[in-house]
Amino acid sequence: MRLKKIISLAVAALMSVPVLLVTTKTVSADNPVVQTYFTADPSPLVVGDTLYLITSHDEDVLEKNKPTDDYLFFTMKNWKCYSTKDMINWTDHGTIFGQSSFEWGHTWCFRAWAAQAVERDGKYYLYVPILRKGATEEADSPGYGIGVAVADNPYGPYEDAIGKPLIEGDWFDIDPTVYIDDDGQAYLFYGQTLKYALLNDDMVSLKTQPKTFNVPNYTEGPWFTKHNGTYYFMWAGQGGNTAAHKGGETLHYAYCDEPLGDYTYGGLLQETTKGVVKEDGSINGSFTNHPGVCDFKGRSYLFYHTNELPGGCGDGAGAHRSVCVAEFTYNDDKTIDVVGMPDSVEPIGTLNPYDRVEAETICWAEGLKTGQTTNALGYNDVFVYNMHNDDFIQVREVDFGSEGAYSFKASIKDAKDDADAKIEVYIDDNLEAVLDAANTSGEWKELSVKLNKKITGIHDVKLVFKGNYDKPANETGLSRDKDAYIHEEDTGMFKFDCWSFEKEPKPPVTSPQPTPVTSQPPAATSCPSEKPDAVFPAKPAKVKKLKVKVKGNKAEVSWKKVNNADKYQLVYSTDKKFKKGAKKCTVKKNKYTIKKLKGRKTYYFRVRAHSKGGYGSYSAKVKIKIK
Repeated sequence: MRLKKIISLAVAALMSVPVLLVTTKTVSADNPVVQTYFTADPSPLVVGDTLYLITSHDEDVLEKNKPTDDYLFFTMKNWKCYSTKDMINWTDHGTIFGQSSFEWGHTWCFRAWAAQAVERDGKYYLYVPILRKGATEEADSPGYGIGVAVADNPYGPYEDAIGKPLIEGDWFDIDPTVYIDDDGQAYLFYGQTLKYALLNDDMVSLKTQPKTFNVPNYTEGPWFTKHNGTYYFMWAGQGGNTAAHKGGETLHYAYCDEPLGDYTYGGLLQETTKGVVKEDGSINGSFTNHPGVCDFKGRSYLFYHTNELPGGCGDGAGAHRSVCVAEFTYNDDKTIDVVGMPDSVEPIGTLNPYDRVEAETICWAEGLKTGQTTNALGYNDVFVYNMHNDDFIQVREVDFGSEGAYSFKASIKDAKDDADAKIEVYIDDNLEAVLDAANTSGEWKELSVKLNKKITGIHDVKLVFKGNYDKPANETGLSRDKDAYIHEEDTGMFKFDCWSFEKEPKPPVTSPQPTPVTSQPPAATSCPSEKPDAVFPAKPAKVKKLKVKVKGNKAEVSWKKVNNADKYQLVYSTDKKFKKGAKKCTVKKNKYTIKKLKGRKTYYFRVRAHSKGGYGSYSAKVKIKIK
């Protein structure tokens, strides 16, 4: 962004600012929505009953953006994804794509800035700004390119869709935003010198060449959307602020009845009122901001970023930002009142504790990181690690129902021998169980413990990690302390994969027995505290009756529905072992049409179902021939 380029030379001077004091964040608030990493440039995407949030990622440790620089700057190498169904508990899907995945991108300039994903025909397209390679590895970049990556899911894995930039731009061509209108036309806006282009239906080629677009007081960070038939354009700019503003960019908006018409400037959308709290109580806000807006379950939300997490001051320039969310309403006259920066938003759903709950599903957490491995299908397996004594995870609005919970179980591994690690289970403020996290092996193991009493109704759940490993000295909880971030190096007590609660086991049903002639001692029964083996929700059954009908270069695929399946993964390839060039499609229904298959090719198909217990087995494969 232009502001980043202008201020970059000032960053070194800001690094000499003295370190100041702030109060530790309380657990009652839910903003910022992610506490395990620094996130920025939010991009919400609604898919069914789930809101996905794709963010850029401010690295904990700032680096030079060029070998010749004598100062540190925003260090951003990849993008992350989170999701929610209730707006308060967020699941971490890990790092979904990195700038290094574009072979035409610079390898040493860490500027993976604002991105946005959209869905079309079952595919997800991620638009990102990437600095293009120079003539040599050491040469400066000729400018940014707008790249496109594609995936079968919002959380990836993504891959470069076309092997080159969609747009070869200059140093100001960043921050793409994409919107697909009701008539199917896709619009791309981008840049600090604001431009737009129409996209073809394939989403990876231009229908029109870029043209300039004008809105007042514009700096960067565009967002284009539509609400109740009115088009809204939102962006980061300067000025228009009141005494409540704490510095940096403000958000603005405009609206119109046509996508490329004459927009009415609506004015200020948001001021920065939160940030690094200094010793004298004053606030230094993030000098950047970026809007991301969506409608979800009948409500409207503005996503933005601040620098209020511990370590938020970065190396003096506010380069450690954190995504937040606020609910707002559109007025009948199409205007929007100034949106504040609240501590939290209202929950719009509950969390089911009897389903498998990923450990990385968090409303608020302290002192931990999330890590990831890649499974055989190329998807991220995310887990929680680096917990020290008194670190915790909290989730809200957990609905135990009227029957109630009887026990708690968790899947852990790699517990340190000398940690004496435990998980204290709090229901609201009451300690109801202590789980001994004693699995020192490198394989995930489920451990369970009986609760002190049966839990019914809706509550908050807090998992507090206890043991002999004290919190590192740098984790002061101070936003003004640039070293207060949580290190990625694993110095914690164990790794944590998932958890759930269980209802009391039903007693076995037995047939009545005849009364004995002589009395006998009572039969031994299991003690209520003797818990049966913990079992997570079962995987769905194997898909049957897979059929593929060929019509020209299209394949109409269908199969028998599987009970309790919430989605299906269809895989097809010209390789009968599905190892080379396999394509994956995730769909809700038990049918799908694949278009544009290559002629004179043999294709193989298989499908599997997904439920709360994960993916089931693949169906028998089906072979077809395209003429």
